[in-house]
Amino acid sequence: METRGRTKKASGLRDMFPALKGSVTNLEDSIGYMKEDLDVVEGCTIELNLVKDQLKGHVMNAFNSKVGEMQGVLTSTIGKLIERDGVLEAMLIALKGEIEAIVTAWNE
Repeated sequence: METRGRTKKASGLRDMFPALKGSVTNLEDSIGYMKEDLDVVEGCTIELNLVKDQLKGHVMNAFNSKVGEMQGVLTSTIGKLIERDGVLEAMLIALKGEIEAIVTAWNE
């Protein structure tokens, strides 16, 4: 009786082995597919990083060219303001002289 129980148990284990072997094969296949997908994702990540670096370079070049342009406009504007300041200062000196002349004429 005990032998029959062991034989039945061994037979059951033998029946389970092909199913387990099939499951392991399926897992190995799945791991293989996952590795392929991971390689694709890594390739895309590398490509995206390259594009990001290129875009960063383009943006920096655009900013740098605009900074130069803005510096030129600022320098020109400062020059014009300095020129106008000189003209206004000369006008104030002339007006001050005229006011002094009027005050002197009144006091006489």
